[in-house]
Amino acid sequence: MHIVEKQLYKITRYYGKSEFIEAESIDEIAKYVGESDRAGQTVSSVTEVNLDGTHPRVAVTKLKAYKDAIKGKENWICYMLT
Repeated sequence: MHIVEKQLYKITRYYGKSEFIEAESIDEIAKYVGESDRAGQTVSSVTEVNLDGTHPRVAVTKLKAYKDAIKGKENWICYMLT
């Protein structure tokens, strides 16, 4: 069992695969998505998973961290749950 200590996000790929990512900030997720998109693994949606059952959609493509990652300016660090 893994105890979530940070914010949890669900990332869905264009081809249907979903994964849960734990990150300290939305910028970490934006960097991860930008690097994935740049590598050809297109992300179709990012949602925040909250304890109250809500899952609001997150617009990471509008963030500076995403745009920098697409251009290859920064590396990302986050924790993927398996």
